[in-house]
Amino acid sequence: MDIEIMRTALNQPQSIDAEVNISGDILDGKVNKEWLRSVWGNWYGRWDEFYQRCADLTEGLDWRNVEALCGAEVLLRSQIVKAAHDKLIANDAPTCLRTGNFQVYSISEDHVTVTTYSPYDPLDISKQVMEALAYFDGRPVTESLDIITRQKNIPLTSKVLHTLLDFGVLIEECEDS
Repeated sequence: MDIEIMRTALNQPQSIDAEVNISGDILDGKVNKEWLRSVWGNWYGRWDEFYQRCADLTEGLDWRNVEALCGAEVLLRSQIVKAAHDKLIANDAPTCLRTGNFQVYSISEDHVTVTTYSPYDPLDISKQVMEALAYFDGRPVTESLDIITRQKNIPLTSKVLHTLLDFGVLIEECEDS
């Protein structure tokens, strides 16, 4: 089954009636002890003992046993994680890149801070690298890097490119896509 189809299916709400009530107490980190007692039952206040008991019960399980015990949803989610991990460690360089969507959060003398997928995970990019982004317009990466090096004398390491890809500042997409 296609990983994207599984991810989409698993991200559906559990119930169309599901509602999250966020109170001021929750935002302030205050705990409703009655609710906590109802959730933890006999384990309330015995946190260390609970987790030790969980460790004792699961110590001998390998991952196949965990998937078998937990069912289809855990099996699908583990396949999604494995596919994401395989993509993360792959050394396959993208053939074409273009700039993705990002917002400029702040600009300093030598850096630009941008946000992409989350305002809580900003990325600082040197002004040189920001200037180089214009050359990633869907043409082959080798061509973009050659132009950036020859015309702008900006060396872009594979580490920088991977970071820009991870954050979505650059995305894999060719001109004719």
